[in-house]
Amino acid sequence: MPQARSQEFRLYYNHTIQPELLRLERIRVRLLVNFFFTGLAFLTILILHAKLNILLITLSLNIPLGFIIVYQLFKARQFIRQFKPRIIGLLLDFIDDGPNFDPLHPLSFDAAGRIPKKSLMESGLFDLSNAHLYAEDKIEGKVGEMAFALAELNISAQSALRNQLNIIFHGVFIHARFNEPTEGSIIAWPRNSLQYHTRAVRAFTFNGAIPVDDEIHCQAFKDRFAVFATPDTFVAGILTLPMQEAIAAYGLQLNRQLAIAVHQREVYVAISREKDMLEPSLWRANLSFDQINAYYTDIQGLLELIAMLDQTH
Repeated sequence: MPQARSQEFRLYYNHTIQPELLRLERIRVRLLVNFFFTGLAFLTILILHAKLNILLITLSLNIPLGFIIVYQLFKARQFIRQFKPRIIGLLLDFIDDGPNFDPLHPLSFDAAGRIPKKSLMESGLFDLSNAHLYAEDKIEGKVGEMAFALAELNISAQSALRNQLNIIFHGVFIHARFNEPTEGSIIAWPRNSLQYHTRAVRAFTFNGAIPVDDEIHCQAFKDRFAVFATPDTFVAGILTLPMQEAIAAYGLQLNRQLAIAVHQREVYVAISREKDMLEPSLWRANLSFDQINAYYTDIQGLLELIAMLDQTH
């Protein structure tokens, strides 16, 4: 992040984000206090029951307490569900004021939003047969001339050997669109995990795709990715040398697995990550600037990747 922009964000955090965090913190503390007194009441009822052993009195006390517990759990869930949209909404407002962002197409966030399964299937990046999909935290907008949508995505499948789900992918999935049309289809999978994409590679090659590593002129990109394309694809016209260099540098900087597919003008990128986006804690304070700054940097990095794809195409 440029130094000037970093200082602007610190000021924005102090004047805009921190007051909202403090408001949410007061709600969180109030919830914990209510949980404490509810637990104390439940413990008192248990002691009374042990001493008096009168079922009618125990039930008459437990029934209203049960309703109170359900209500408090509802309020706790409501706190968690409203935290992310409020804070990420403020982060996106700040990012929107930066360069490359169209004020006519402001960034938007939907905690329950997801990338359609159709887009995942059309990307060809994953084998989705018998897969379980879960997506959330959708961000939409436009960077430069490139419209996009991204969301957190988890793909899992039933293990053939054990009665459990194996994680196929956990991270962020981006669907963007070049402003100008391209011809052909190309997919670049991470070379060091190609064995986990065997079925997806087989499906792509079944449709006529062939390895095109010899048409990749950036050695760092060639080292990181196994590239396949359909015969009608002008590889260097889609994956330009500046784009290859930028993607390789981006993957190296983040130290994450990254896969990219381009079909005509549709662009799909999958980036692995360990943490979910801005999950608040109910049991400890959520006032850390470093935590908020980390998520801001993460979102900004994804948007910079989209801007890079737009500029180097």
